[in-house]
Amino acid sequence: TVATLNSYQFFYPYSVPGVKDNPTSKTYRVLHDLICRFILRRMDKFVALSTAVEEQYSRILPEEKLELVPNMYDPEFGNEENIETHENEIIYVGGFVEKKGLQDLIEEMKELPDYNLRIVGDGERREYLEEKVESSNLDERITFEGYVDHDKLSEYYSRAGWFVHASKWPEPLNRTLFEAMQTETAALCSN
Repeated sequence: TVATLNSYQFFYPYSVPGVKDNPTSKTYRVLHDLICRFILRRMDKFVALSTAVEEQYSRILPEEKLELVPNMYDPEFGNEENIETHENEIIYVGGFVEKKGLQDLIEEMKELPDYNLRIVGDGERREYLEEKVESSNLDERITFEGYVDHDKLSEYYSRAGWFVHASKWPEPLNRTLFEAMQTETAALCSN
């Protein structure tokens, strides 16, 4: 049995930087530990999708059971033609959760007056982020596109001169990095 590791759900009660703690009730801890031990013991192999995931899981899994196989990409993605690239446009694609760093990117837009930011995605923090944009007087330069179907997403990348991935945690290797590269959009990423 092989498990693909693309999150840090097995880490409670351990800590992973940028990942919020799970519930701390005694009942939850006991059940979680029993279930995880049961599952982990019965797996033959674990496939980590990135070196960040491999590094975190190497703390709790035997080396012989852990293998790195980088995330896959879609070879059909990004074959857009006749789309004009705007070098002063930055694109963010992803969820609206704090650990993705979108609020920091919005704040940094104050320092980039010649650039516009197109935000593709959605999430629980949308209202907060829209208010942040408006209160910072950036609503003329920052556009929220909302959810975009994957079939149309490459058009958004192709239009942008820059893609920013501002994650603040050890990301399991986000597919958006591959998508940006496949559309030949320059990618700027946090460590």
